[in-house]
Amino acid sequence: MFINQKKVYQLDVSKKEDELVSSSKSKATTLTTLFFLDELVSGSEQEKLLLKILGAVNLKEENYVFISRAEYAHLSLMHFDAHSFPSLKNVIVFGLKSDDISLNTISMKYFNMTTGAYHLLFADDLSTLQNQAALKGQLWNNLKVMFEVK
Repeated sequence: MFINQKKVYQLDVSKKEDELVSSSKSKATTLTTLFFLDELVSGSEQEKLLLKILGAVNLKEENYVFISRAEYAHLSLMHFDAHSFPSLKNVIVFGLKSDDISLNTISMKYFNMTTGAYHLLFADDLSTLQNQAALKGQLWNNLKVMFEVK
């Protein structure tokens, strides 16, 4: 989960993985998007990039959860099943492969995929994206399709 602290979203690292999933269930009807990250980004340039993405695709705080593999190494997509999270439809993965989130599929970067009830998008880690305009462009083109941005 994230807490709003001076308009900066940070992962509450005091929660264990099962508590994160349980507390996310309070958002079950509004949670539309999961972000899996390879590292914590609080207070960094990568966080600014994430905040720009959230604004560009018009996601509100109740619509998303960031999951850092650095803090929640065993948390996977399987913890967010369609029955418990009926509104969840988008999963965006930065800097990880499909097996890192317990997903048995090929993780092609910058290619919108559908698996089960979810639309998936894999991208490079945020540090790489931050300095690569071409990769940011590929990400944006896919996000526009995923979130139906005109």
